[in-house]
Amino acid sequence: MFVGLRSEENISPPFHFLLGHGLLHAQLWLNQGYSSNVADPDPNLNKLLASLPQSSPQASFVSLEVSPPAIYARDYLTQAVCGLSNLVRLSVIGIPLGPSALIHLCTLPRLHHLRFRAQSSDYPEDVHLQPHSEPFPSLEILTIDTDGAPCVTRLLPFLRPYTLDSLDIKLSTLPSHTELTALSKAVAALPCNETLGGLVYDFPGGPHQRHTASATLPWGAFVPLHDFPHIHTLRVYGDCYAAPSDADVAAMARAWPHLRALSLCDQVAGSTGISLAALLDLATRCDSLQELQIPLMDITRADCEDILGRRPERWLDPAKPKRVLLSEVFSLNVGRAAIADADVPAVAAVLSMAFPEVETVSHCWRQPMWGGENTDAVMYHRWQSVSVALPAFLKVRSQERNEAI
Repeated sequence: MFVGLRSEENISPPFHFLLGHGLLHAQLWLNQGYSSNVADPDPNLNKLLASLPQSSPQASFVSLEVSPPAIYARDYLTQAVCGLSNLVRLSVIGIPLGPSALIHLCTLPRLHHLRFRAQSSDYPEDVHLQPHSEPFPSLEILTIDTDGAPCVTRLLPFLRPYTLDSLDIKLSTLPSHTELTALSKAVAALPCNETLGGLVYDFPGGPHQRHTASATLPWGAFVPLHDFPHIHTLRVYGDCYAAPSDADVAAMARAWPHLRALSLCDQVAGSTGISLAALLDLATRCDSLQELQIPLMDITRADCEDILGRRPERWLDPAKPKRVLLSEVFSLNVGRAAIADADVPAVAAVLSMAFPEVETVSHCWRQPMWGGENTDAVMYHRWQSVSVALPAFLKVRSQERNEAI
């Protein structure tokens, strides 16, 4: 159920009347974004939370999103969660969850999907959460929303899910290099190294916000994650980017051979990153890659000629000798790599050879304003020209493959 309040309203309808013992799924999105007194407590929201465990104790699916955040409802939410013992999925956005609720949740045998917000003030450095012998026995999907990386670093040793498949960490402040390294080490210490496949770091900002100098994240902070051999997805979102070196990418390919999606550059401040040759090597080593968003260094004609001049023989699938192995990448973002106008055809030729499923190349150069002729505008148009040239090259590559077969 979605409820949006008008500007003159600041109290939601009395939803608690809809609760009942037969209710298994409860889903509410309360948007108070246009209310004049959104900081004032909403008594009906508090009453809904207070009534939930008594009125609907069998609820197994609870999803609640409140915008803007309702910090005042923290205690009501915490008490409500402590009264629900049949939860399979719990997702709460906009209301922080207290420690006692987490202690209760870790004992639930069927909890599969959990999203919650944690306030650093609720989990200070001296907080002591009594660990459970086998916490979260069925948890596979976990999203933690918090105001700082140290809070997550303190929480993870308590959570310790053994069967986790996907972890999404959302921070409202960008971590320092030290905090990010400590966070990754805490993730690497989790006992789910045989199950964890998807990992997302979601930081403030992003491509839709006003452009600022994006923060560079040290790739060394992500190296502890190499201990998870089944990683298939790593995404970094926000006004930041990670720019590994060619050697880092080679080590990544060895650690995560099953990569399907790698996104490291929502925004990029400069032309820094890996070489074009390293990009192709990564796609070859991780042959399940489908989405690739990684900053490249500037591409020169010599780079393209070197790759085109030593085109490797097509790899054949040993199980199907007549079938040519091709990269599965269909989404490619090259960051802010600069190219010369005269090199557009050469770049398109290389990319069509390496990525036959990519029809449009994405990048982080900003679309120019009307009549703008700065560096962003020039590079934006050059990469657009690469995308325009790709179809013709892809047609040639297709003919080459048919002849090879």
